[in-house]
Amino acid sequence: MVEGVASKSSMSFEHGTVRELGSCDGKTGRIHSDSLRPTSHKKRFIQSAAIALALIMVAGAGLGVFSLVKKSPDKEKVSLAAPMFMTHSPILIEDEAALTTADGVTGGDGTLVNPFVIEGWDINASGATAAGIAISNITSHLVIRNVNVHSGLPGNLGIALVNLTNCTVEHSHSSYNAAGIGALMCDHIVIQNNTVENNDLEGILIFDTDYARVAHNIAVNSGIGVALFDAHGSSVVDNAMTNNNFAGLAVQYSNLTTVSENIMDNNSIGLLMTQSEWNHIDKNEVVRNWNTGVYLMYSHNNTLFSNAIADTLGGYGATLMLSTNNTIYHNNFLDNFLSPQASDDSGLNHWNLSYPTGGNYWSDYTGSDSFGGSDQNTGGPDGLGDTPYDIDSTLTVRDNYPQMMKVVYDNTPTAFFTVTPASGTVSTAFTFNASLTWDPDNLTSDLKIRWDFNGDGTWDTVWSTDKIVQHTYTQVGEYNVTMEVMATQNRTGNMTWPVEVDLVAIPEFTSLLVPICSMIAIFLVIARLGKRR
Repeated sequence: MVEGVASKSSMSFEHGTVRELGSCDGKTGRIHSDSLRPTSHKKRFIQSAAIALALIMVAGAGLGVFSLVKKSPDKEKVSLAAPMFMTHSPILIEDEAALTTADGVTGGDGTLVNPFVIEGWDINASGATAAGIAISNITSHLVIRNVNVHSGLPGNLGIALVNLTNCTVEHSHSSYNAAGIGALMCDHIVIQNNTVENNDLEGILIFDTDYARVAHNIAVNSGIGVALFDAHGSSVVDNAMTNNNFAGLAVQYSNLTTVSENIMDNNSIGLLMTQSEWNHIDKNEVVRNWNTGVYLMYSHNNTLFSNAIADTLGGYGATLMLSTNNTIYHNNFLDNFLSPQASDDSGLNHWNLSYPTGGNYWSDYTGSDSFGGSDQNTGGPDGLGDTPYDIDSTLTVRDNYPQMMKVVYDNTPTAFFTVTPASGTVSTAFTFNASLTWDPDNLTSDLKIRWDFNGDGTWDTVWSTDKIVQHTYTQVGEYNVTMEVMATQNRTGNMTWPVEVDLVAIPEFTSLLVPICSMIAIFLVIARLGKRR
């Protein structure tokens, strides 16, 4: 177990199935369960998994000396304690009318309290049109659980979700497919407590999908364990992403995402984030990866804190390329291959907070702690090094307040909320949604939250378990909205986000700089559909 990170095996959970993934040195990743954009397109998710991987490969061109193929042993099969399955042919559901028993539905009526259920099937995806289970254009509540989908290689996915709202995939197994579980153009989907292994491209792929929750999954022995592309307001929480040939977790064109409490172990790259902003990356174990632990490229305004980044075998613990205004503090950098243990080519990032909060722990720091104060020249020792930890002396990139002892991370709940719309007028009713707030020891529904809508330090609401609220402003201005969450034992966490209120509405424009590969992905989906129709 890497020091500085609370053992997942010591966590207690109030509900759900617990599975364990054993790995070298006795380390155990412990996974537990927790409980759009509708469009007119009639598309199915066919080859976007392959093109999504191409997007990462385009980004990977900037990795320079790094090999994209991890020097690792042959893939090992992860055992699955699965229920008994009944054989079923591939399932294709393209609208609400096809949600019938003849199409694999085993129960439910599509309501919140009694969702449609697809359950108990063993599906060989080799003969499918696109995926072992392919479902599109559904707004009813749907749960896919306890299914085993396999053998879709080389071109078929295991489970494909397209243009869905309110869908959950849980307690399932997807292996030896092009991608294990994929979601395209969906909203508010949950992928939890699944095992995805030995898939050619991605274990789990979230593409052009907002407010997705990917939690408590095991994603191993694939190209990428979990991949998010254009997936805003999502959360990746408490997953084990190990032994993947390219990356444990890849995030591209995705903003306002929480990455928390994950294990990224023995991948070529632990976490790769490109062209993404305002993401929170905390309390992860990024260990024993081959080329680099955390790689940020063209990514800005992200916060990395309370992570263990250790034992990278062939590169830096963290690499920041053409990325600015990222804040990196209270991480433990332990015994990574290169020294200094981080690289930053812009010199425009922040490797510490102000005194006395300080920066990171670096296992190769050789300085002493005889003084204190913001200039480290007065008083006695204060737990912070008297001299900076130099990352790039030429660009004056440094951690000004290196920690003398490993950081011990607390188990504060993860606060997270979204705002709709992002800006408006004095007549706009802004919706604040904290449904993705998370704590390892509590149900999200039991967490209490409160709001300061004006950023004046005064709470505008009392503690409540309601996660969605609305607020209308009476004056024009920019307001820093703060939400605080409280879990058991009075543990709290908070998040602050700006809201702009104008006299007249400012139209939002979608950037015309759409990646070419993203366009190709959509065209391939349309073309594949056209052949069937």
